[in-house]
Amino acid sequence: MDNFLENPTIKGSIIVKENVFEDLRGSFGRLFDDRKFSEVFFNNVKNINVSKNTSKGTFRGLHMQTGTYSETKIIFCSQGSIIDLFIDCRLESSTFGSINAIKLSSKINKTLLVPRGCLHSFLTLEDNTEVIYLTDNYYSPDNEISVSPFSKEILNQFKPYKINICSEKDKKGMEFSKFFKSLTKTN
Repeated sequence: MDNFLENPTIKGSIIVKENVFEDLRGSFGRLFDDRKFSEVFFNNVKNINVSKNTSKGTFRGLHMQTGTYSETKIIFCSQGSIIDLFIDCRLESSTFGSINAIKLSSKINKTLLVPRGCLHSFLTLEDNTEVIYLTDNYYSPDNEISVSPFSKEILNQFKPYKINICSEKDKKGMEFSKFFKSLTKTN
């Protein structure tokens, strides 16, 4: 049995159970309906991204954008499965510092909303995993923060799974504890 959350605990994050209709033709499901997210902040779709991952154990992330470039993300695993990990970095939030790890899979038809001000990442649990995510702001590399996933606090969240593949950019990200100390020092 995995120790991953069924529902997120970070303020402003939600899980939406998607209705999928199946018949002899196959299935039909709606990926996005803005009415489902009416109680949280999502400022119109600006990007729809598809992440295709060939190998189990592929890690992407621990990224966030800052200032006016911050973004809310809506994540859906369309093929395979992932552990979606996100961390509340909003000093004013009642859940500041909280880490959520939620399993998403193409078999469970759930969509996750991660609010602005959260570091975000995922780890694939199967080969050929595909993740679709919508953002409400444009990508701005000059305003992006990358945090390395190889600190104890992060690696412990993925147990029993391991990171096998990670980009050089993500490996070279800021160390997690240094990043968190920098948040509390500046304010």
